[in-house]
Amino acid sequence: MRSSIAATPGGGEIVDSISRQPPPTSFELGARRFGMLIMRLTILMVMFVLLVNTLFHKPWLESFLFAVALAVGLTPELLPMVVSVTLSRGALRMAARHMIVKRLGMSCAQTRRAR
Repeated sequence: MRSSIAATPGGGEIVDSISRQPPPTSFELGARRFGMLIMRLTILMVMFVLLVNTLFHKPWLESFLFAVALAVGLTPELLPMVVSVTLSRGALRMAARHMIVKRLGMSCAQTRRAR
């Protein structure tokens, strides 16, 4: 099917436009940056736990397993923070555009311009 579209005049442009990925939105970029921040903090926490356990002359394997278990256990605890930050950024962007969400019903959100 692809070869028949590409063989027609202008068909290559259609194939290119369909196969090309759209640029990431600002929300996707922000979520990616925030995810990277959480990942860096988790890696730093694991290294900190390993360093402290090394200073106290604890076994390396037990220290590493404890640090990984701590990181895995804290990751789900960080998810509400991700949701809160994402929602607050959206609210700030709406406030900058002077949009107020008046009431959230079952069917739709009623919005109006702030004066």
